[in-house]
Amino acid sequence: MPSEITQPESTSNSFDALLVVSFGGPEGRDELGIEMQRANTVGTHPRFITMIRELIQERLSGHEKLAIGNLGSSHDVCPENCCPLGQTARPPRR
Repeated sequence: MPSEITQPESTSNSFDALLVVSFGGPEGRDELGIEMQRANTVGTHPRFITMIRELIQERLSGHEKLAIGNLGSSHDVCPENCCPLGQTARPPRR
């Protein structure tokens, strides 16, 4: 049964190395009927840049965060008893 692996353009060479180890390189993929294509990434598309700018402004402003749907936005700092192993009230990773 043919399968396909799609790799975003911006991923590192480690993904290529994993495919070589797993399938024996392009020849091994061909034998197994696995096609590989590279997917385009958002790059500098204006809508992507706008989204990043809005997220930064939202974070810096301190105003209520935007959310889609009826669940609201999630927290930025873990509340008490949120995380496993007793890790609490830590800022998000940067």
